[in-house]
Amino acid sequence: MYLLAKDPEDLAVISACLQDALVRFSDMSYIPKQHRFAAVCNRFRWEQLDQHERVRCGIHFDGILSTQVRGIDQKDQQRVLELLTIRSMQTGLHNWHLELIFSGVRSVRLEAEVIECQLRDLSEPWKTRKRPFHGLDSDL
Repeated sequence: MYLLAKDPEDLAVISACLQDALVRFSDMSYIPKQHRFAAVCNRFRWEQLDQHERVRCGIHFDGILSTQVRGIDQKDQQRVLELLTIRSMQTGLHNWHLELIFSGVRSVRLEAEVIECQLRDLSEPWKTRKRPFHGLDSDL
């Protein structure tokens, strides 16, 4: 899978694909000189509901001016975080706050000039025993 987002609607599609993705804190990085935030994670393949699979994927955001971490112990580099959603909020004519929201009241906020995000699968999918459960599912 390869997706590109340039507006909030596109980003909502990427967010839905990444719901319940698992990412180690050490697999996230802000590269100030390139104005890029990047992460590698294991996403659940929601597009294949008849199978329970995960796939390794990479995501990056360009035009990033700064980052802010909330509720995450940055010394615990091996901590696995579960991504719930990516939220976008315009903060000025040409500025955005993009927030990666994780379970446990944890988040990474990106201050961005633009919405420019790419998601790309990096591996073949593998089977997983469990499908993420949110307590809202009926008979799935």
